[in-house]
Amino acid sequence: TTTTTTAMVSLEFVFKLTNVSLASFNKSVLVTALETILGGFDATVAVAEPEAVDARRRLLATTAVQVQATVTTSAAAATQVQSTVQQSTSNGTLLQQLQLLDPATFAHAQVSASSGSGPAQPSGGDSGGSGSS
Repeated sequence: TTTTTTAMVSLEFVFKLTNVSLASFNKSVLVTALETILGGFDATVAVAEPEAVDARRRLLATTAVQVQATVTTSAAAATQVQSTVQQSTSNGTLLQQLQLLDPATFAHAQVSASSGSGPAQPSGGDSGGSGSS
């Protein structure tokens, strides 16, 4: 059996939602949108629970929602996956996908990506085994 080296690409998005509460943010919609964008890659998308950012200083009716996503893909494709997602975030493709899937939530949304750690860095501790327990 041939084992392909897999890499985890960490992504972090900040959504600004207008007149929409955190509760109506459906993370499976984000998974579907990312899978669509990464359709050309062999990639598995996982999305963590969305968190409201700074809900105390609520500006008008805008809710900022931070979402972390992890894409598992081959090590060879990891950099491409990350740049594809970043590109689709900055050029509006991701938002278009989300609006198609869930217009009620994302009609007046904005999204920005704060890119997480790059490819091939497993989240949670260093894999170097530096003796410190």
